[in-house]
Amino acid sequence: MSTDQWRNIDRFLTECRVKIGLPTVGQTTGGAHKPNSLHYQGRARDYGQSGSNLRDIITVLRPFAIGPDHTLEELFGLDTYIDNGRILSPSKGLWASHQDHVHVALRAGRVLPIPAADQEEATMADNPDLPNIEGPLQLAVLTDAAGMCTGYAIFSISTGELHGFGPGWKYYGRSEDLTPD
Repeated sequence: MSTDQWRNIDRFLTECRVKIGLPTVGQTTGGAHKPNSLHYQGRARDYGQSGSNLRDIITVLRPFAIGPDHTLEELFGLDTYIDNGRILSPSKGLWASHQDHVHVALRAGRVLPIPAADQEEATMADNPDLPNIEGPLQLAVLTDAAGMCTGYAIFSISTGELHGFGPGWKYYGRSEDLTPD
């Protein structure tokens, strides 16, 4: 198994134009971590305050950490503590140890989506659990008063379909089709 799966996280953040610092061995596969740390499996990366925008990292990665089909196994730092798709109330130790950096770990066998460099559009099999919505699209991130993401709304400009996802979205999946027959 590859010991540098954390590079997928770096590449994804770079593609999303999020500022990240150069990795050190201690932030990737080495350093002083718990014995069963995902760092030692090559699946985790820490992003320090020096050279990385921690708030943007959390904002961009949070959707991939929440829910039953999460891509990220762990997302810890600042005011965000998500483990295996669930938002945690962190212990004092977990909270204290992640105030100066963001810890990100991939779920086993998962990767963040990277656009295909040589293709205009990547072809993928249809997933009946995901919406088939035609573009162009508008994406709205729903936030609470504290600015935390609570859901997403995707609107098709061409068809008028509205899809919603996330814990703050009142209705999940496709909206009612209101076009007359």
